[in-house]
Amino acid sequence: MEQRDGTAGSLQRSPDSPAYFAHFAERLHLFSDLPAVMSYIASVAAATSSAEAAYILLSSAMGPQAVAISPHHDLEHRAEQSAHLELQHDDGPGAVSIREGRTLEMKQVTAVSGDWAPMARALGIGSVVAAPLVARERQLGAVCVWSRRPNAFPRACRLSLEVVSLHSALALQSLRTQNELRNGIDSAHTIGQAQGILMERYHLSAESAFQVLRRYSQTGNLKLIEVARQVAQTGVLPQL
Repeated sequence: MEQRDGTAGSLQRSPDSPAYFAHFAERLHLFSDLPAVMSYIASVAAATSSAEAAYILLSSAMGPQAVAISPHHDLEHRAEQSAHLELQHDDGPGAVSIREGRTLEMKQVTAVSGDWAPMARALGIGSVVAAPLVARERQLGAVCVWSRRPNAFPRACRLSLEVVSLHSALALQSLRTQNELRNGIDSAHTIGQAQGILMERYHLSAESAFQVLRRYSQTGNLKLIEVARQVAQTGVLPQL
């Protein structure tokens, strides 16, 4: 699996060509690391829309987080600040795009309303476009691009960003499914270990050992996996 955070330039194709998007979609599914694929998506979003910086916001369904990228170090820092402001205040183009499931454009960021806009204007952000990351009717997040110039994004740039967001959402959903499956397998293994310990120590059947774990989970208001993990690590049930 590819772990490095590939850059848009590594595609070696013009950002407005069909071959560029085809290769982008193919490479997306080579990543197994969430921060790396987020950086890659942001770099491609910036390249295809001719933006000065880009960032990805993930919704609570993916675990709230953000990744920003820019060819200019100072602008990347500002993009990170903008992204974290959106997460903190649940306000801004990315946050609205996630809530409403639509592409949102701010042709000119003005410090007139909301929590995000005045702070974004102070960062020097002039215009923004945000496209939602939606897969199987799940709102996974948004990809945002910005420029210091007002009215920086013509219609072609917005359409390119929507293509990027469509492919990206499918890849993020696939990665999420893989991680959930991996976590499920790990949890099942831990619960099996805990059952085995209880079966040996207390001469229980597998079903009785599982019922003991579940009872401790319910009584102690703990997740079943947390109880099982403690038994697997310490050999004893948690004190209630």
